[in-house]
Amino acid sequence: MNFEVRKENKNTIIFLNIRLDSTTAGEFDNLLKQEVPNVENGLILNFKNVDFISSIGLRVLVSAYKNLNGKKLIITEANSSVKEIINLSGLLSVFTLN
Repeated sequence: MNFEVRKENKNTIIFLNIRLDSTTAGEFDNLLKQEVPNVENGLILNFKNVDFISSIGLRVLVSAYKNLNGKKLIITEANSSVKEIINLSGLLSVFTLN
């Protein structure tokens, strides 16, 4: 299974076990379209098992952020290369990286 969804303290937490690129972005986007409308407080994406994110993956994240309507999007446990990609894309002002 590529994704695990949990609800904790009014947050939706999604654990990803994928390489977030053109082959998986569609599946992830579909999951987010199902989950984002039900987010109460914030969306937490656990990137512990994500070793790469492409521009298409970033686009999916931006789309999810826009659909959260002001609720938080937090990315946790991202490795240094994924953090660098997010930083270079200029999206640190949009997402919270923990």
